[in-house]
Amino acid sequence: MYFESLLDAVLGERQIFHIIECPVCGLEEIYYEHCGTKRLIGKACRNCNFVQKFEQKSGITRSTTYGLEQID
Repeated sequence: MYFESLLDAVLGERQIFHIIECPVCGLEEIYYEHCGTKRLIGKACRNCNFVQKFEQKSGITRSTTYGLEQID
């Protein structure tokens, strides 16, 4: 339940674009696109508690990573 709430808060309205094997845990890493614009907006792995948001401003793509714990 927490992970779905995290996805809602970080990525908002989304649909699955592509599923690959997560390079960290070997389970599913899911790429998401925005439902309306069809732009790639992020990726996530439920097993790793990992969500990465892709943002594009002025032609530059930037990413922000979210999860349960911060890594120092």
